[in-house]
Amino acid sequence: RYLHDGDPGIDEPEGWWSRTDRFDWRPAAAIAALGWLRDHAPSVLTRLSAEVWARWAPAIVEHGDHKAEPGTALADVCYRLAPEALLSALRERLELRLSSGETEYALLQLAKRLEDDRVLGFLAEQLRVEGLSPRAAFEIAQMLAEKRPDACEEAIRQGGEGHAGG
Repeated sequence: RYLHDGDPGIDEPEGWWSRTDRFDWRPAAAIAALGWLRDHAPSVLTRLSAEVWARWAPAIVEHGDHKAEPGTALADVCYRLAPEALLSALRERLELRLSSGETEYALLQLAKRLEDDRVLGFLAEQLRVEGLSPRAAFEIAQMLAEKRPDACEEAIRQGGEGHAGG
């Protein structure tokens, strides 16, 4: 019931979604419920509506099990059932974290795992953003070189605007 009717709390101006230093029980409870369904009732998990997956996509991006076996992670299931919601949440969270100078390995690994051109294109754009940490720039450039060499080359050509050129 909580997954269908619960409020993820992403619209609160000083809440967990708008900041990187906040914890909220609501997304943690949803992740626990989704994880339990994955482990004990997978058929129920995959029958949840796209609306439910979209509601909890931000929680999955922030607190999900991104190191689980491919195909079994909550993000993988969410991507299959509500891809736009997951991609939107991932872009929003990466932008918040990267703009604050953080190197967010779990989110970058999720982006790499999804192999979605929209996310990889967004990451290529981030190479030109002021304030990107050198470590994050390195991680993004390395991922792009592997997954989207054309985007990596374009970011390097445009260099000078951000960290892509050195």
